[in-house]
Amino acid sequence: MDVRSIFISDLHLGWSRSRAHRLPEVLGRLRAERLYLVGDTFEWMGRSAQPVLPKLMQPILDSMERLTDNGCEITILPGNHDWQLSRMSRLGKWRIASHAVHETATGEKLFISHGDLFDTWIRRMANSAHFGIGNRLYNPLLHLGNWLERIGFVPPTPSRHWCAHWKQQLQSVRRHVMQFTDFMVRLASLHRCQGVICGHIHVPAMHDHGGFTYVNCGDWIEHCSFVVEDFSGSFSVHYDDSVPSIENRLGQPIQGDCQWESAL
Repeated sequence: MDVRSIFISDLHLGWSRSRAHRLPEVLGRLRAERLYLVGDTFEWMGRSAQPVLPKLMQPILDSMERLTDNGCEITILPGNHDWQLSRMSRLGKWRIASHAVHETATGEKLFISHGDLFDTWIRRMANSAHFGIGNRLYNPLLHLGNWLERIGFVPPTPSRHWCAHWKQQLQSVRRHVMQFTDFMVRLASLHRCQGVICGHIHVPAMHDHGGFTYVNCGDWIEHCSFVVEDFSGSFSVHYDDSVPSIENRLGQPIQGDCQWESAL
């Protein structure tokens, strides 16, 4: 499948809860001119000079190398889990940048940033206590969801994690997502762009927000999602559903609001 651009966020390579081992099969079916890794590509361990990756993750780097060899330009943006990348300008053949501006096939300029700048802002707000509580609960909820699946309780959407389902039910989380969306759109406006592509909050989405394009790539902990731009300049969010049928392996593109956003 030939596409113009691919956007992937929050792989968290090196974290035991990452499901990015499924990514090489996806990338193997795509040929692109550009690939953006929109932050938290690595789960950096301590103060080490390089990210520590299990051997299981080597096929992911190999698939990225193959894209590069076929002419794909790869840009890696640091996130809050791999902020050490901000000290570097390149990682092998791949460019590293704090942010980027992507010009679509239709000439629209989209600001690309992981989104962790939002954390600094939200901690100053009145609900910063809820923000801290949510962070502390995340790992236990992931663990609980994994345990439920092991004993046979399948999430309502089998290809998603239980944690993604629970988050949808919480009004406080929905408010947090809306605050994040507002912040990122304002950031894009400050950079004189018509929209934003981001990650960070593990909530895939694509919709118009006050006249700006808002795209969130999602993650590879709860959703295994990614964003594609075709040669007409149209964007779609896809999921790796890991079903036996190869035709469905890339998931279905989201047209308009995704399930999470429609619930807000």
